[in-house]
Amino acid sequence: LFKERHTLVVHFPQASGLRQDDSVLVAGIREGRVSTLTYDPKAPLERRVTVTLSMDQKVALREGFEIAISDATVLGGKHLLIDPGPPEGAPVSNGRP
Repeated sequence: LFKERHTLVVHFPQASGLRQDDSVLVAGIREGRVSTLTYDPKAPLERRVTVTLSMDQKVALREGFEIAISDATVLGGKHLLIDPGPPEGAPVSNGRP
């Protein structure tokens, strides 16, 4: 209830059915939830959808990281997957090298 939350903002060309409160998995472990999704029709294609994540802990992204929207189950639903990158990768700031 009083746990400190960390915010991470990511951008996608489309939401692919992702919704508020969907799970965020880091290396397969649930570490947060989707807080908000917003659509900006004037943004460049790759940044049209902004997704704000509420994370249980800060995620250290490294060069080679991947963030993707994936099916949660065969019955439906989505979650956001974060692969923070290889341990030998250089740290990135705000999702950019």
